[in-house]
Amino acid sequence: MLTHVDVALRGKTALNVSGVLGVAVSRNGTAPEMGPYVSPELKVWPGSTEMKILFEGVYTETGNGESVLCLVGEAVLPRRGKDAANPWDWAKNTDRNNFQPPITHDKNILLVLRYPTTLTLTTRTIRGELTSTNGRSDAGYFGAVTMLSQLGAYSNYKFGSEELVSTACSPQPYRDDILGDGRGIYRGGSLCGILDLFTSEDVFAVVPNWKCNSTDALCRRLGPFEIDKSVDATDGGFKDVSIVMQDIRCEPSTVPGERSAKVSAVFRAVAPWEHRYTAAKRSGLSGMTLAAEGVWRPSTGQLCMVGCLGVGKKACHSRVCLYVQTTFSATRRGIAVGQITRIDGGSGVAHSPLTFKRAVHPSELWNRFGVSGGAPLSMAYDYTKPKQAGEFLTRSEPFIFGTAIAKSLLSYPRLAGDLARDLSGLADELTLHVPAVPDPFPRERFERPFLQLEVLSLGPLVGRNSPGFPGGTDGLDKKSPSSEMQTARAMSLLNVSAELTLSGSPYMNVSVLFLEGVYNPVDGRMYLIGCRSIYAPWRAFSAMRALEDGMDCSIEMRVEYPPTTAQWLINPTAKFVNTSLDFYSAFGDVAIPLLAVALAAAVYVQQRWNYKIISRTVKTQQKKLQHLGSRVYERLPSMSSGNFEAELVSGVNEAVGLVGPRRDASLG
Repeated sequence: MLTHVDVALRGKTALNVSGVLGVAVSRNGTAPEMGPYVSPELKVWPGSTEMKILFEGVYTETGNGESVLCLVGEAVLPRRGKDAANPWDWAKNTDRNNFQPPITHDKNILLVLRYPTTLTLTTRTIRGELTSTNGRSDAGYFGAVTMLSQLGAYSNYKFGSEELVSTACSPQPYRDDILGDGRGIYRGGSLCGILDLFTSEDVFAVVPNWKCNSTDALCRRLGPFEIDKSVDATDGGFKDVSIVMQDIRCEPSTVPGERSAKVSAVFRAVAPWEHRYTAAKRSGLSGMTLAAEGVWRPSTGQLCMVGCLGVGKKACHSRVCLYVQTTFSATRRGIAVGQITRIDGGSGVAHSPLTFKRAVHPSELWNRFGVSGGAPLSMAYDYTKPKQAGEFLTRSEPFIFGTAIAKSLLSYPRLAGDLARDLSGLADELTLHVPAVPDPFPRERFERPFLQLEVLSLGPLVGRNSPGFPGGTDGLDKKSPSSEMQTARAMSLLNVSAELTLSGSPYMNVSVLFLEGVYNPVDGRMYLIGCRSIYAPWRAFSAMRALEDGMDCSIEMRVEYPPTTAQWLINPTAKFVNTSLDFYSAFGDVAIPLLAVALAAAVYVQQRWNYKIISRTVKTQQKKLQHLGSRVYERLPSMSSGNFEAELVSGVNEAVGLVGPRRDASLG
C-alpha cells in the first residue's frame, strides 16, 4: 500500500512515493495486516509468518501503455545458517518462548511494479518483481520473486473483446447442460441490477462430476483450473471446493433487436483448505483464476462469456455461461448457476463441463433478492413432489376414532384471512430455529447442534409478503373471500417447500436438506420429501440409483406442530426416524453417520401425560359421540404416542442389502 505521494512536483515526469509491502505465509491463507508502519517488521509464530518491507521510490508513466513504480526497500530478514545444506537449523531449537529466528537488516531490496493504463480482459494484469541487489554469498540474498495482481474495483474497465466472445459463444445461445428449454430463468432487462446484489464474498458451490463417463484424468479435473493436491484428492467429488465471483462489471448495451448488457468478472477457484472469505479478498491472477467477459441477451436468458486462465490472451480457451434462476424446485435451489466448458478447437486442457451454483437461503429471497434494478425479481416454485408427499401422508395416517375425537378439540396453525398476508404469517409460524439434543440423551459430553427449518414457499407464495415494500405484493387474492371459502381454504392441504439446516460435525453429510411436500392444517402435520447433495468420487455415481440431478431425494420427513389451543397444557417435541441405513454409507466420506441417522433436534417438547389425560377424558364420552364418526373425522390422522414427531426416512436402494435396523431419535 502507498503511504505517501509527493504531489507537489507538478510538471515533472516522475513523482516521489513511499509505501509498505506486506508478505505473509500462513496455514489458512490469511493476508497480512497493513498500516502506515514506520519501521520494517518480521513476525514468526506457529502457523504464520509476516514481513513488512518499507519502500521509497518514484512513479512514472511510459509510452507503451504502462505505469511503473520503481522502489528501493528496507526489511528485516531471517538470517541463514553457515551450513548451506541446512540453512534453517535454528527452527529445530525453538519452543513456545523462543520462536524468533536470527535476523539481519537489509536495505538492498528492489521492487518494480508495472501497471496497465487500460484495463481490459487481456491487459488487466499488474506485474511485479522483487529482487535482492546483494551478492549471492551475502546473508541477505534471496532469489527473484514474481508477483501478479490486477487493478481494483475503482479502475475503469474497457470492454473490447467482441471477437473472442463471438468465437466462444457462437451460435447464440450456446447449448450447455443447464439451458435446456430455457424455462425458469430470468429474461428481464435488469441484469446489472441483479448482479449488483452479488458481492465478492458470495460463494458458488462446485457440483460433482456426476454425469462424467470419460477417463479418470478428465473426470477428476476442476475444469480448466490448475488444481492442487487437496482438490485432486476429492476425485471429482469437489467436496468443499468453491468458486467466488469477483470484480463484477456490468454495462447496459444494445445488440440488434434487443437491449443487452456487457459483463466482466473474475472467477476464482478456492481449494478445500483455504478460507473462502479470505480467498474472496485476493486480487492475484494465477492458474486458479479465470478472467471473463461476455454479453447478456434477455431473449435467451444466458450470459455467455469467454474465459482466460491466468494471464494473457493466449490462455482464452474457456466458455462461461451464467444464468439467474427464478423458478425453484426440490433439486433446483440456486439463485444463480453457471457452467464452464472448453471452447471447441482451442488448445486449452481437456476437461468435462464444470457446473457451479449459488444456493439461496429462504430469507434472502425477500431481504436481498426481492428487488433488482428498481423492479421486482419475480420468483416462482415448481412443486415436483406432491404425489410422493401424498403417498407418505396416506401411509402415515391410520384412523383411530378416540384419537381423532381428541384431535378435533385442538386447533393448529392455518390460514384465516387475506391469502398473501396469511400465507406469509403462516410461513413464519412454521419456521423453526431451535437447539437440538440426541435421544436417548447421551451420558458422555456431546456437541449440541442447532436446527433451523426455514420455509421457502407456501402455496403460491415464494418468500414473504411485504406490502408497501418495493417488489412486495399487497395480496395474492385481491377479493375478500366468503366465510365458506375461508373455511375450505383453512382446512385444505398446502404445498410447502423448506430448507433444513443442522449444525455439528456428526451431521456433516445431512447438514442441509432441501424439503418439499404438503402441510395439513387440520392436524398440524407436515409431510416432506428431502433432497441432499452427494459429494462422492465421480466413479461412485454410476452405482447410485434413483438420483435426481445428482441429488439423493429418498428422504422422508414428518414434522408435527403443536396446537394453538391448550398451549398451557402441551409443550411441543419432534422426532427424526430413519428406517434403514443409507446406501451411500458404502462410500465412507459420504455416509450418513449412525449418530446422524439417530439424530434428534429439540424442535418442540411435548409432555405425553398431558396429552393422555386429554385422550382419556374424551374416550369416556366416546359412546355419546359415535354419530360424530363422519367422513370429516375419518381423514383425521392419529398419533398413538402423543408425541410431536418429525420422521426422517432414507430408504434408498434397499435392494442392495444395506437395510439396517430402525433407529429413532427424539428432539428434546
